[in-house]
Amino acid sequence: MTQEYPLHRYTRRLNAWRQEFGTEAQLSAGLGAAVAAAASFARAISGQKDRAASLRETGTAPAILVLGNDPTEQHPLLGWNLRTNVRHNNARIYLVNHTGIKLERQAHESLIIPQDGYANVVRFLAGEDAAFPGVQLGDEARKFRDALRAEPTLLIVFGSEYRGRDVEALQRLNEEFLAARESSELRSATVQMGFSMRALLAVLPDLPDVLITVLQAIAEPSLPCVWSGAATSWSIAVCDSLAAYLWSWAENQVLVAMKAVPLGQSSGQRVLLQMGAQIAQLTECRRPGDDTKRSNFVPALAILSSQHETQYSRLFRS
Repeated sequence: MTQEYPLHRYTRRLNAWRQEFGTEAQLSAGLGAAVAAAASFARAISGQKDRAASLRETGTAPAILVLGNDPTEQHPLLGWNLRTNVRHNNARIYLVNHTGIKLERQAHESLIIPQDGYANVVRFLAGEDAAFPGVQLGDEARKFRDALRAEPTLLIVFGSEYRGRDVEALQRLNEEFLAARESSELRSATVQMGFSMRALLAVLPDLPDVLITVLQAIAEPSLPCVWSGAATSWSIAVCDSLAAYLWSWAENQVLVAMKAVPLGQSSGQRVLLQMGAQIAQLTECRRPGDDTKRSNFVPALAILSSQHETQYSRLFRS
């Protein structure tokens, strides 16, 4: 008997996908439309021709920069194209990654950077020496950049590790959320829960180090900030994450009411049943595109929370 090459498993799965979801051309069109929906990518290619490449071109381009990602493990077809291109066309592959990957054996040049340094390395490659994410700028990094600049054409493949200014946006949204808390009591509550969830995530084994690093850099992480970071790392859909967040909030409120009002267990379950149906309707959502439409205008809650802060005896902080 002869041993089959492992690539046949990917080929068989690709053929099954093609039969189930459409041809490569149809999938490429859908994927391109989804990627182009990202504002940063759309701005980069707006009004300019020949700025976006197809998967087919990764098998023929003379020079390719792979920024993050491990094509062999995460995108086998892309990895196959790159290796075939090197073997048949002597293509030059430039790798930027925070860890060693198998494709280094076919790489023309490679550069290892910190896990959270992808945005800065892009600025360095564009000419900003001060932006280099390493401990110090060395000859190896300059050699890598000079080789890239010498290429007449360059196809760039970037993975999910490169998120540009997303970290800055995360910090800004966290600060806006804290500033929008109606009372110091509500602000303290969300920060305390954010601290607790961040401490929990730090000891879980399957979360990327870059998430923990980013969260640790935030002085006062709110609960929604840490929650959304975990949901993103686990690839949980926005609506599913929102449903889980709202349900956890509703369940906590009902548990408190059962102890403080007091509210009977049967009544509490009926309340949760009604709220669960409303949460299901709320989470059939689209991602908001306009930040100005977000609002937490609940004046009665703000007044009661402010009064509760100075109450002589309190069972719960919030």
